[in-house]
Amino acid sequence: MKIAFFGTADFAVPGLTALVEAGHDITAVVTQPDRKGGRGMRMRQSPVKECAAELLPGLAPFQPDSLKNAESEVYFSRPNFAPDLMVVIAYGKLLPKKIFSAPKFTAINIHGSLLPEYRGAAPVQRAVMDGKRVTGVTSMFLDEKLDAGDIIMSRNCVIGVDETAGELYSRLAGIGAQLLLDTVNEIEENFAAIKRKPQIERLATYAPPIQKQERELDFSQSAEAVAAKIRGLSPDYGGVFTIAGFELKAYRASAVDADFPAPVGTPAADPESGIYIKCGSGIVNITEVQEPGKKRVSAVEFLRGHRLI
Repeated sequence: MKIAFFGTADFAVPGLTALVEAGHDITAVVTQPDRKGGRGMRMRQSPVKECAAELLPGLAPFQPDSLKNAESEVYFSRPNFAPDLMVVIAYGKLLPKKIFSAPKFTAINIHGSLLPEYRGAAPVQRAVMDGKRVTGVTSMFLDEKLDAGDIIMSRNCVIGVDETAGELYSRLAGIGAQLLLDTVNEIEENFAAIKRKPQIERLATYAPPIQKQERELDFSQSAEAVAAKIRGLSPDYGGVFTIAGFELKAYRASAVDADFPAPVGTPAADPESGIYIKCGSGIVNITEVQEPGKKRVSAVEFLRGHRLI
């Protein structure tokens, strides 16, 4: 099947790889323009562009600043564009109807949640931050509204007790790649018989991008909520907090079913198991931290060089 692939982030890489390895004809790869990033603010290619260079060396990815400018108009109007199917995974922009209506069959999207839960840019992080125990991946028909198209298939995934958003993200990307192949096979074999499952709007929730102010930890919350937030912000952001005058980011944590008589926010240090902080209810054990300008280390390693109490 001739497929035009739209994707940018790491989440899309297993999907593109699976399509190529399954023998599908990738006629176009559309991804975001190179951006500056990292400590040196160097120009960086998207993960999908890097993947395409390795798997499809003869195909130059298209990287428009906008899908509505003259450059895009020319590109998508080419007679040899004409895909049978359009696949969108973590591309980062809504596609205009004029574009996603072009394929012979349809256009589909693979999204990292069980829709209609967690529509938007950060479904994996928000699920972990909210303390969810189950999430998943959904394939759907593309729609003009954000992640609101009719559902084709979904796959559930249990979130590990101490699993970070980064770890879950990688697992869901792999699950999404298999779901993509199953969905493409269904379309190819019997497109007319696919049962469309409309999303129930009143059940829709949203997962907007993580904002800077959200990274601050609030120890007046329960230990479970604090630990979930830390794991949901890992590895991309880290939960920000100050302890004994040290500004830190937390990347791993778990709730402890214990307590000690002290004000909320009071720290305790254990040289063998890390940092403990009294919460609104319970205690959170922080096991991985980072100081500004330094690398991430275990809390035990941090305590070897710092006296907290």
